[in-house]
Amino acid sequence: MKKITLLLYMIFIVIPIFSQYDYLKYENGQILFKKVYSMDSLNSEQIENLLKTTSFVGVKLENFKSDVILGKLSGSPIPYKEYGGKWENIPILMSQEFYGDITIIWKDSKYKVTISNIYFLIHTATNNLVPEVIRMECVEFLVKKGELNQRKSIVNSGVIIEKYLSELFVFNNKKEW
Repeated sequence: MKKITLLLYMIFIVIPIFSQYDYLKYENGQILFKKVYSMDSLNSEQIENLLKTTSFVGVKLENFKSDVILGKLSGSPIPYKEYGGKWENIPILMSQEFYGDITIIWKDSKYKVTISNIYFLIHTATNNLVPEVIRMECVEFLVKKGELNQRKSIVNSGVIIEKYLSELFVFNNKKEW
């Protein structure tokens, strides 16, 4: 009976903790988004040209070096409703301005996107109705006591962030980035 209880605990509690995010990582005290995209039919030069000449919503690419592109998420809110989020089951900050630092590297048939320094700017008002802007680091709400937060609304928010960022950097013929 103890073995069955332990097995059920591992299946329903421990395994989901490690598999809740595919591309969001907690490393060195911050949340990072890391994903490698495959473009099998393109070589390194073609991928470089595609990355340098394509624009996409919510991203500003600023610094084009020989083997890396640097940029920023420009503060657009995450369209959480498109990813199944509802205002009543996610934190209010998900509707606020979203920022991060982007690094893109590439080689034959692949490009890797890393986003660091991820944060939200929350616009609120004080008791005197004076506008105030608060910077909320992603790590402040996705991590609790040095581990990923397991509250359902927080996990849902992380999944939405991950889906949004994953789709943001996909290139196909139907849409520009």
